[in-house]
Amino acid sequence: MPEATAQEFVLSVCTDWIVLGFVCYFLAGVFMITSVGRGRPRTRAQFVLGFSPESLAGLRASVMSKGRSLISAIFFLAGTSLQLAAVLLPGPADPSIQFWGSVALIFIAGTLMFMLDGHVDRVMRSHLRSQLRVHEFAFEDHLELTREIGSLFGVEASQAETLENYVRSVRDAIGIPDRPRIPGRLARF
Repeated sequence: MPEATAQEFVLSVCTDWIVLGFVCYFLAGVFMITSVGRGRPRTRAQFVLGFSPESLAGLRASVMSKGRSLISAIFFLAGTSLQLAAVLLPGPADPSIQFWGSVALIFIAGTLMFMLDGHVDRVMRSHLRSQLRVHEFAFEDHLELTREIGSLFGVEASQAETLENYVRSVRDAIGIPDRPRIPGRLARF
């Protein structure tokens, strides 16, 4: 029986794809680590005890965490695809492809991080708008939260503006009607 040599069992791969796949895995890990939410136990405790949060930080952290987790999953899938391409498309190694491909992937990751802030603001506005249209909220009783909501919707507070006018501006920006001033009476149009 002929003796098999080690060369017969060597798998030919393209190291360019392997390196880029590992860069994707690294970026997936970075996004996964940064997706861990901060302050969630406190927010959950407030919910269980019936307190209303006085800040949008918990909502922002939750939406940001979800976005980073999604980007992490995309980089993980891209890394796996590149590893598979390394086996299916063998070829010679080119260090310039490895370098510029890594630079491009890091640039894409930075761009996604930059774009994520805008996405988080849009998602927060959407969630707040839908919830505030369904559930009554006393803006006057939660001034700091009202300022945060107003800022999110582009309503700037001024010293000359009364609280009532500011709350009306926030309600208009969100697209919800003024609540009646006297219980049982309809709001004026």
